[in-house]
Amino acid sequence: MWKSILCSCLFLLLLFVGSAQATIALNNLLAEAQPDECFAGVGVDYPNGIAGFSPISGPPCPEGSQDRTNQTYVWGLTRIGDSVWFGTGANVVCTTLGAFVGATDPGASSSYVCEYGDSQLAREGRISAQRGDWRPPRIFEYDLTTRTLYDRTPNDPMLRRSMGIRSAGSHNGVVFMAGGSRSGPVIMFAFDANTKEYLGSSTFTEGSTIRKWLVSNDNLYTGIGTQGQSGRILRWTGNRDNPFSFVVVGTVNGVPRELAHYIDGNSQTRIAVSGQGVWISPAMNAQGVLPASTASWRRIWIPQQYEPDFITSTTYGGGGIFQFDGWLYWGTVQVPGRGAYQHTQCSIPQYCFGEPQNAEEESILNNGTSRATSIWRARNLEGIPEVQLLYGEAELPAYNPDTRTFDMTPNVGGYTPLYGSSGFGNRGNYYTWTMQVTNAGLFAGTLDISGADLWRFASSSAAAVREDGSGLGDSKNYGIRTMAASADGNALYCGMATYGSLGTGAGWELRELTFAP
Repeated sequence: MWKSILCSCLFLLLLFVGSAQATIALNNLLAEAQPDECFAGVGVDYPNGIAGFSPISGPPCPEGSQDRTNQTYVWGLTRIGDSVWFGTGANVVCTTLGAFVGATDPGASSSYVCEYGDSQLAREGRISAQRGDWRPPRIFEYDLTTRTLYDRTPNDPMLRRSMGIRSAGSHNGVVFMAGGSRSGPVIMFAFDANTKEYLGSSTFTEGSTIRKWLVSNDNLYTGIGTQGQSGRILRWTGNRDNPFSFVVVGTVNGVPRELAHYIDGNSQTRIAVSGQGVWISPAMNAQGVLPASTASWRRIWIPQQYEPDFITSTTYGGGGIFQFDGWLYWGTVQVPGRGAYQHTQCSIPQYCFGEPQNAEEESILNNGTSRATSIWRARNLEGIPEVQLLYGEAELPAYNPDTRTFDMTPNVGGYTPLYGSSGFGNRGNYYTWTMQVTNAGLFAGTLDISGADLWRFASSSAAAVREDGSGLGDSKNYGIRTMAASADGNALYCGMATYGSLGTGAGWELRELTFAP
């Protein structure tokens, strides 16, 4: 019961629009998704075929159907030279709810649809109900000089195995696009950035997920989550002729998500990683690289140092992470409903609420486990870290098995938020999805169902300022999923995430921002 109520609440929240406080000098829409399928109703076969499987799946749509735009996320993005390369994810709001809260109940509005088990793919037995709205991803290049979008999607059957291009990186003339697969392993695709030639694909059977890439000291690094919910950090040792050559330079006891370049107090270069915690690498050697190693990196922060409810603490994900003004900043990711769902899935009475028996218990569970993103920073990571909570809560609800309630409890570490409450003061900001430094400061992009926020720290001595709260002009853009800075640091390229798959303005957007002095 609670899952259907949760999904209904999410659907209603999609109707509300955030407000903006704009100091953005330029907000330029560079490119946007195009309709790729015809939708004739939940559970009805697609008149022109399935996107990614039929070459004529898109418009013009026959009478009784409408345009559907499946590609909704700029999921992985990288800038190389005068081009921005990116890969997409299809109907990710549907597949995320399916994966994280077990959603399978179809729902539709004028602006989006999740068919789940009623989709044609699921009804034909080609995919599970939770993944029924999945479609193969697309890969694009946007030329910043000619202001032209190019579809670089290769004719490779591995794309039909990919869950989406969640990861993108580039270095020395090679562009990587990567993501998890429908069967589990990570799949990588490589391109020549200069000639645009497709260099092929490779499957990494030891990996299950991949997110951020990072160039540090002229070397390219990435992190992959393994099947056992741990992680490996990889350094690229390949080239154009041998693109899929990597060496392991460290391990973490969790799934690595975002990576950041970090200069410690001794002026030594390290790499920081966010996930279910924050890890820091050893210092790079005299050659400026992390050598081959399977040693574990040191974890300097975990959610259990903050969150007093044990089950909810296990649902924290790693968000954007970046060094700025001497501090390492990071944010958390809180999938809506995930804490409540986990409380119903475990069977340890002293920790778990269990399945709610009525509407009142449903409300107690949802309210007690709902969390907005928290924002943190730390320094002195080479020694005893100084960790500060910037936006969060001094007290949080924790489950009391004696009363079956969630009681307000001091956070575990005794932290007092320096600047404000969770979500930058907005309870609708569930994710700090990405961070990026430009000449204007440190930017943080969020997920807010009523329209993504963009926040900016001008310095480490001041609170963040909200630059936008309207999804950068489209309230259906509930997330700023990816960001990259221009070569001169004066522009910010934002890959947007939307729930919109029907009607006007559906699908992903790529935006360029510049800011007033």
